[in-house]
Amino acid sequence: MEITIKSAAEMAKVSRNTIYQAIRDGRMSRSPSGKVDSSEVLRVFGNPSDRLTRQEEREHIEHLKTQQQNLTPLDMMSAEKEALYQARIKALEDTLRQTQEREQQHIEREEWHRRQIDKLTDAIKLLEAPKASAKPKALFDRLFGG
Repeated sequence: MEITIKSAAEMAKVSRNTIYQAIRDGRMSRSPSGKVDSSEVLRVFGNPSDRLTRQEEREHIEHLKTQQQNLTPLDMMSAEKEALYQARIKALEDTLRQTQEREQQHIEREEWHRRQIDKLTDAIKLLEAPKASAKPKALFDRLFGG
């Protein structure tokens, strides 16, 4: 459906100059009657519902400024408290991490000690084992005490 340049600008939420620039750049075509097809507007500028007009942008910015100015000292205090709590949380997380690392070191040290105890126990068992005689005495030596 063909529409006027003004209607195209309103539809795309851009200025008429932007429409003319798109036509000059060759991004958008124009019919001999001077109108543009609505599908061309959508193709070049996309869905207009995703975009704010300049006036809507200005109004939105003013609204944000007003909201910021209307912050009470209590709101500012809440922001300060939140920052303080965030800092405390970070400090506690660091402490927890350090504690977990120390616990892991203690577990590893305990395992090492257990292995050492096992080695020493094995060594003691070997030392306490009855010693076998080197060679049984011959019959002659047993009889004559040699």
